[in-house]
Amino acid sequence: MMKSFTLRIFNFIKKIERFSDRIWFLPVMALFAALDLFVAFVPTDGIVITSVLLKPKRWIQTFIIMALGSAIGAWAMAFAVSQFDVDLTHFFSTKTIQTLTTSTQHHLGILGLAFIAAGPLPQQPPVAFCAISKMPLFNIFLAVFIGRALKYAFFSWCATHAPNIMRRFGLLPKEVSQLLPRT
Repeated sequence: MMKSFTLRIFNFIKKIERFSDRIWFLPVMALFAALDLFVAFVPTDGIVITSVLLKPKRWIQTFIIMALGSAIGAWAMAFAVSQFDVDLTHFFSTKTIQTLTTSTQHHLGILGLAFIAAGPLPQQPPVAFCAISKMPLFNIFLAVFIGRALKYAFFSWCATHAPNIMRRFGLLPKEVSQLLPRT
């Protein structure tokens, strides 16, 4: 069931990418970033990279809007966990993740959550545990926004500059290099 849902998300994103020049494109992609907190897997990193490759001049706008969407999703998840006293610890039974997220929130707070949000680990467990441990919702929003903004800024910058860097070092095939604009 979950695989088919994930496959549908991938197919929908492929179809919608042809509308990257529309004004509603980035907000819809930000919605996917927000849903990433509630769904098993939404390829937000891939969405950022492909969105930037499709519209390189909007790379700053892309990473800010995607980070905002991710932070809104983290806030919504934390709100749900804190308001409804949802016991999510049985969903995250891996002792390593539990220990890491609990100790990170306890010892580092906002910076720890921002560090996790910037990294490759899923952000659902740390957000849930921060909400369970009564971290203020604004702090969760801010931490995830900062972490994801740094991550998406790096990915966006790389997506806009990598082709030219690869061309300079001769790492780009001649056929691909001819398609790129000269700088």
